[in-house]
Amino acid sequence: MENDDQYTEGVLKNDAMKDVDYRRHSNVLVLSTSFIFVVMLFIAVINEALSGPALISSLTIALATACGPVALVSLFLKVGFEPVLERAATKTFKQKYQQIIQSNKSNLEQLYDSLKNQIVCCEKHSSELLKAAKTLNTLRDLGVYEAFSTRKSAIPRIIEWLRDRNKTRFIFVGTSFRGLLWDKEGNKEVLKLIIERINEANVGEESKNKPLYIRFIFTHPAFAYLRQQAEGHERELSDTGIREEILSTVLQLRSKGVPEDWVKFFKGTPTMFGVMTDNEMFINPYPYKKQSYTSFGLIIQRREVMMGYQPLYEQLKKSHFDGVLDDKHNIVDWHDNDFEDLWKKPLDEVSKDKSLNDDTMPQSLRDLYEELTKNSNNTAQ
Repeated sequence: MENDDQYTEGVLKNDAMKDVDYRRHSNVLVLSTSFIFVVMLFIAVINEALSGPALISSLTIALATACGPVALVSLFLKVGFEPVLERAATKTFKQKYQQIIQSNKSNLEQLYDSLKNQIVCCEKHSSELLKAAKTLNTLRDLGVYEAFSTRKSAIPRIIEWLRDRNKTRFIFVGTSFRGLLWDKEGNKEVLKLIIERINEANVGEESKNKPLYIRFIFTHPAFAYLRQQAEGHERELSDTGIREEILSTVLQLRSKGVPEDWVKFFKGTPTMFGVMTDNEMFINPYPYKKQSYTSFGLIIQRREVMMGYQPLYEQLKKSHFDGVLDDKHNIVDWHDNDFEDLWKKPLDEVSKDKSLNDDTMPQSLRDLYEELTKNSNNTAQ
């Protein structure tokens, strides 16, 4: 109640300040009328005393008579009646205003609480938006342009790249490309466009300044079972094995006219599916327990190298695309005559080629093991 009274008093004071021009104007009118009455009366008296012209006396007496009642009434109202009216009006307004405040107090308090909560919520969202904007700016600087929940949802973007005749360089990295070139998991339109580009290049319709360059990097069939076991239940539901899928896709590519030297195998388990073009790429990780084409993927654009870090396009180009093709120790070329060997060649034999069967254990590793064993024995005692 005390706060309401203070607020009411403040409103009244504010109204009084706004009314100052009216009061000043009223005072001037009262004083002017009184002054005219006194002056006219004074002139009439002096004129009468000095036996002046009768016209002046008549005129001044008439003016004084006209102004006198007005001046007297104005003074009476100003001095005696106006303060009474003002006090009565102020009291009445104050009572009415307090009644209005009391009747709407709960609504006003609810409105205040609601606005307060909204302000807190806005401040929180503002902070979150600033963090999100900072993250988005960082991703854009690195080259991350789009994100997709699955590989299949990103295939339309890959199709756009293949239709763009200004893009002439494509490197595909994957296990068997079932989730790209096959109809159910991928989209046959991709293979159709690849063959279309190859045919155009063969008849000279592709740009002579930028000849068409396409490479497919498959997982070596000997490493397929390692990945197949990791996929577990999802792979058990599949109607084919990974090794079969790899060689089936290769044979399909060759039958469509893809040259032998465009097909490569990498001696290692897959880590990330990818498609690289002249200035964009799509990457799609291989989760340990899930098939890659069912996991998320990112579109990455080529960006200028900036001070302090290297954009993702350049990093992956060196480490996952061009760099893999240049790795002669781990890359195997496809030859049609090697088909039987690729199917039968076991992992042990491939490992020998990579010098992974050397049984000589480094002494430093033996020392670490002996130290671990010694510490374990001491703890047990």
